[in-house]
Amino acid sequence: MVSRCWAFTNLLSIIGLALGVSQLAGPRLFASSPAKAQEVTQAPATAAPANAPSETLYFVALDKQGKPITDLKPEEVRAFEDNVEQKIISVLPAVNEPLTIGLFFDISGSRRADRSINEEVRLTREFVHTIWHEGDAGFVLAFSNEVFVVTQPTHMLKEVDDGLSKIPDATYWGPTALYDALCILKPDRLNGIPGRKIYVALGDFDDNSSRNKLGNVVELAHEAKIAIFPVILREGFGAGGYGKKVEKRGLESAQKIADKTGADVLIPESPKQLSATFERIANELRASYRIVYVPSSPAGDRRKKKLHIETTRPQVTLLFPKN
Repeated sequence: MVSRCWAFTNLLSIIGLALGVSQLAGPRLFASSPAKAQEVTQAPATAAPANAPSETLYFVALDKQGKPITDLKPEEVRAFEDNVEQKIISVLPAVNEPLTIGLFFDISGSRRADRSINEEVRLTREFVHTIWHEGDAGFVLAFSNEVFVVTQPTHMLKEVDDGLSKIPDATYWGPTALYDALCILKPDRLNGIPGRKIYVALGDFDDNSSRNKLGNVVELAHEAKIAIFPVILREGFGAGGYGKKVEKRGLESAQKIADKTGADVLIPESPKQLSATFERIANELRASYRIVYVPSSPAGDRRKKKLHIETTRPQVTLLFPKN
């Protein structure tokens, strides 16, 4: 097993405190308490150190078949803010950096006709086992109109497995608070976690109950450097009955979140395709890079900037967070 141990000793306190979850049992869905959704606001920008201001981002490099590019060289990468080229300090493969993965399951009423939930969970478990290395961490959340912490953040793969095993026994009911679920962790807490961070959210992506908005999700993801992979489970999974309008709305939301956070929207039509979906996410993780550059804007500049990363290598696609 490859080691990816960094300074993760405070991970449980960093995220656990952010969740604010009671340790007392008693909710109707799982043996854990519903987490209280919070409004997420954009934190004010802080001035970069005068001696060495820098920005760090993660991006993914894929060939035209969607296969990982693992040998990209720094001289093949260019970074821009508001169309102004930035000075790159380093471009390094991030595959061996620690990974924190959040798994989000829609258990709202629109999903109660799902006939493949056990297979979904089995394939999710296989996916996590495929990408997991020593030093990684994960947690499992479920959401309807409330957000339920199924597995607290942990370095123990077995605890993630145990949490996944509870998903099929959930009571699928109520409206959908997807954005509240994705915003449940505070960005200032997440910023204290080194390495890559991804969320994989499974559901129909039609939010009809959140206090948070899609923009709050994007702001949090940008601030905490999280790539969010929407996995849309539709009629092929037995949910059905949404109607074209709801499907379109869910797809549009998923596309915006994925585009803005440097990920992909994935729409498997069957459990067999879900396996290929997870393999695609795994490939993108294998093709991830960390770029560090010196921003040309003055320290303390709080304006939103348009970020663009490109490569001079032909027929290579880069996925990166769009400001």
